[in-house]
Amino acid sequence: SRNFSWNREALFWTSRGFAYAELNHRGSSGYGRSYLLALQGNWGEVDSEDAAALVEALGRQGLADASRAAVMGGSAGGFTALNCLIQFPGVFRAGVSSYGVANLFDVLIGTHKFEQHYNTWLVGELPQAAETYKQRSPVFQAGRIKDFLAIFQGDSDPVVPPQHAEQLVTRLKAAGVPHLYRVYAGEGHGWRKPETIADYYQTVLAFFKEHLVF
Repeated sequence: SRNFSWNREALFWTSRGFAYAELNHRGSSGYGRSYLLALQGNWGEVDSEDAAALVEALGRQGLADASRAAVMGGSAGGFTALNCLIQFPGVFRAGVSSYGVANLFDVLIGTHKFEQHYNTWLVGELPQAAETYKQRSPVFQAGRIKDFLAIFQGDSDPVVPPQHAEQLVTRLKAAGVPHLYRVYAGEGHGWRKPETIADYYQTVLAFFKEHLVF
């Protein structure tokens, strides 16, 4: 039997007329060992490829309007969302990154001990893979973004610190990339305060109405 649980994200968006899909991209568990290992050395590439393929498949099956799609995620999902806009311009009309990883070098230096080898497994060994880290770090590729982007960040995030978002926004401004940037005081790696959660959903909803609906 399948385990069904309450999904706040899905209910919020579908109740407002949006199609909603969650992607188990390559590297996800539950689909066999080869599927899980497919992300090894390929983080920042195959996850983005799978997200773009999902939009095409949903449109082909008539389940969603592929011409008005958005990609969104938090943390590692934010990393994928950013790379989707970088690698597949025009596939997504807009993107949302919440406390997303933007600089793989910074994550390797500042991450928790239990995650300190993740990047080595997912991307490669430094210094040999330094160019790969740069190519897959959104902060260094921000000028390639052509679609609208919203960035949300907590100023007390110990996992993906604010400098990720700040570095990214600096590059976006320099390249003239349209974006929205919102920092939440006292928030960490995820939103806890009711007022933050309310503002986040209201802001993203308005963002999508502007760039997807109208």
